[in-house]
Order: sequence, then C-alpha cells, then structure tokens
Amino acid sequence: MSVGAGIRPGLCRPDSPAWMRREGPFVSQNHGRSAPLSPGAEDHNPEESPDPSREGAVLRELTIDECESLLRRHRHGHLAMRDAEGAYLVPISYAYAEGSVYGHAAPGRKIALMRRWPHVAFQVEDVEHGARWRSVVIRGRFEELHDEDDQFRCRALLLKAFGGSHVSLTAGHGHRTTLADAVLFRIRIEELTGRAENM
Repeated sequence: MSVGAGIRPGLCRPDSPAWMRREGPFVSQNHGRSAPLSPGAEDHNPEESPDPSREGAVLRELTIDECESLLRRHRHGHLAMRDAEGAYLVPISYAYAEGSVYGHAAPGRKIALMRRWPHVAFQVEDVEHGARWRSVVIRGRFEELHDEDDQFRCRALLLKAFGGSHVSLTAGHGHRTTLADAVLFRIRIEELTGRAENM
C-alpha cells in the first residue's frame, strides 16, 4: 500500500509526511494560486460577482484518496522549477508510488536547475472541458537517486507504469535517453493540493 492510501486527517501515523497530517480538508485554498494550471482553477472568492459562464458550477477540494488516485492513473505531468530568470516548466513521464513522484531525464537544463534549486512543483490534470476538470498540484523537493537499490526501484516503477515499454516511457522527450543512461530522481511531496469543478 502506498503512503497515504485510505488515510484520513487525525488517523495518520506520527512519522507520516507533513502534508498527510493536516487537520480538516486535505487541500488548501492556495491550489494553483501563483499560476492557475487548469481551466477555471483560479482563486474562488464567493464575494465576487458571479461569472455567468460558471453559473451552477460546483468547485470543491479533493480528498487525499482522490489526489492519489489521479496521480496513479496518469503517466504524464508538468514539472516546474526555478531558474535564474523566473520559472521553467516542462512535461515529464512519471510514476507515483510511496508518497513520491519518480522520474528520469537526460542530463540537461532541468536537471541542472533542480540540482541548484531543488524545491519544485508538479501538476497533473483531468480536463473534459472548461467547466469540468480536476487538478492536483504538488510542492516538493527534488532528490537525485545515486544508491543502486533506489535506482533499481525507480526504473522498475517507471517500466511498470508504462507497461514495460521503454519506447513509451521515453517518447516525447526533447533529448531521448535510455533508462540506463538517464538521471533518475524522485520528488518528495511536502504539500499536496487538489481541486475539481463539476467532477
């Protein structure tokens, strides 16, 4: 069982990650605040004039289980990191397990940036249309995997997520690389938030 599966506020172990030990709803009102990543994911202020295009919309926070379910179902997400001029955002292939996001990349700009500034953000979404979507945003820390056991575990998780296909796993990368040559990493979750509209 992965970390957090089935856990509700107040039932987490003392050694659980901090983002799993929060009281009340699992997500904060800060989901997507700095840069909305899904259609309609902007801050909701009930005192503002209603948007006619959103009349009858139901905006809600996702539970822990819903956030983790979305992360497990998907295989591609958006990874954001700091750079000297602001921010850098790239799509990546990933696997979610044990409270972390596992990924791989060829040596290049994003790896260099994360080594220098390891605090990153990661986002996954389901979008049917502008008024029916759900989104999960992670704030966490980049960890490059050097230990052989950790590397083996990362490769195994990625291959399992992509049905054992190296081609599917590495497709779409600007700099295609093999798992044997790739930099392997995980994103340790420090904060996890989720929101949905009409889903």
